[in-house]
Amino acid sequence: MKKILYILLIYVIAFSLVGCKQKEPATSVEVSNYQKAPDDFTYYKKTNLTPDKHIYVFRNYEKDGVSRLNSVQTYTAQAVQGLFASIGESKLYYDANNASERIWLEDLVATYGVTYEAVNFDKIIDLYQEKFEKKYILYNSASTESINCAMSLCGVYKYLPIDRSLEEYIVSKGFQKAIDTTEMNEYECFKQYKDQFSNDGCIMQHHCLIDIGVASNYFFFWPYDFTETYTMHYRIDFHTWLGQDKPIIGVWPDDEVRDVALLSSYGQFIFCSGSNVNNISLLSCEEFRKDITFKQKKETTGITPEAGKHYICFMMSDGDSLSVEFAHQISSSKMGAERLMSFPMGWSMQPSLYDLAPNILNYYYQTNDENNYFVAAVSGHGYQNPRNNPAAQEFVNALGHYLKMTDMHTVQILDSGPDAKTMKLYSEIDELEGAFYCYGHNYGGGAGSVYWYNDKPFISIRESVCNMSSQSVANRINSYTRDYTKVTGYTAINLHYWSSSYQQACEIVSLLDEDVVVISALDMVRMISTYCNHEDVVIEYGERGD
Repeated sequence: MKKILYILLIYVIAFSLVGCKQKEPATSVEVSNYQKAPDDFTYYKKTNLTPDKHIYVFRNYEKDGVSRLNSVQTYTAQAVQGLFASIGESKLYYDANNASERIWLEDLVATYGVTYEAVNFDKIIDLYQEKFEKKYILYNSASTESINCAMSLCGVYKYLPIDRSLEEYIVSKGFQKAIDTTEMNEYECFKQYKDQFSNDGCIMQHHCLIDIGVASNYFFFWPYDFTETYTMHYRIDFHTWLGQDKPIIGVWPDDEVRDVALLSSYGQFIFCSGSNVNNISLLSCEEFRKDITFKQKKETTGITPEAGKHYICFMMSDGDSLSVEFAHQISSSKMGAERLMSFPMGWSMQPSLYDLAPNILNYYYQTNDENNYFVAAVSGHGYQNPRNNPAAQEFVNALGHYLKMTDMHTVQILDSGPDAKTMKLYSEIDELEGAFYCYGHNYGGGAGSVYWYNDKPFISIRESVCNMSSQSVANRINSYTRDYTKVTGYTAINLHYWSSSYQQACEIVSLLDEDVVVISALDMVRMISTYCNHEDVVIEYGERGD
């Protein structure tokens, strides 16, 4: 019965918050209280390298005679990685045998003067013993709950988390068992120890993100299995305890729309992060952000419009996902390995990389072509539905800081539809010149509608390339108005990351008439602001033509 009630509750929340019928913005809104966040603002624990900038690399594959770590050894090593970060001595890096891990490691060496050596599991245990008490937390790797409980308590007590298969080994090293989580479930762990966890954020994942969770003393949370353990009481108790304007690093356990609606209703936001998001506790070190000014290469100085032209911009979605940036996807073959773009191309980017992995953000800024332009995604420095977020004001206050620090002036907003209060809040950010609204069918439900607040345009996606042929998209664009003084003379195009590619954008461009001009997202915002009437233009999805 509890299981049924919980599922019904999730559906009620989701469909009341996100699945509601699209409404036009109200004419009156509450007066907001926008406050600039200081330049040193952060949601996250600050970490530092050791003074010698020397790190130890552990791997899940054998190389140069150094033995690999198996899965449970890797979990322990990642916990040790987080423990050193928690005391300001980040010194461990996980190489998970993929190109991206090696790219970021090589970049640390080349750009920041880091040195490293590969180590085995014995060396990691030796490093742990130099700083921490020789006690361990026993867990059962066959149980996600047991692992999450062990990692949660590791951050609290700084004891070594050890799987049952390694217990004999660790006892032979002189360690003593302090806590046993082999039969513990998450809700029990949460209720018993919640006063000892940091509620500055949490990890919502399984077998992932161990280092940053331990470093930050976060609770590890994965309410996936709808059993009696995970009744509605668990989710309500947890999200209430976490509080408003707090980050959740991980992924939705059940359904994206329902889960994001749920956490948004508690004033929280999420970063989609999977098994390829490693080493945040080291990559977030202050040394990788020091003395760096993030400046977009795309110099947007304004475009002189021409009569008889139609103007379009492309944006690749889903850059809010840390899994995209950490996997080096923006410069992969999927996203345009040529790197020399023949036309302006917009990429959605996670502004929180400024805190979580400034070296990765810097890499993209330094290596991208001048035709590339970064747009903050969704709906800013974290994924949430702003119209249903009771902490939207606090979120927007912080967003101004992230836009300033990353030289971004546009943002994608993903929600159930345009909302007057939301647009009013976002419009008050000094650094924001305009936004792109993503809602409805494949983000294109707004059909090019434009709304105005504080003389800033909120431009709805008109075309969405999601499992659609390039020819059909090009045909529609070729039929649109050629008039730069009307909002219908512009088309914002969203490329859906999981079903589209830069190559498809190239294909669409090749099929466009000569009087269709590709511009950057910021150029579109500025041209619409300069040459179009500042009056709302609402276009129905079935009438997105002229």
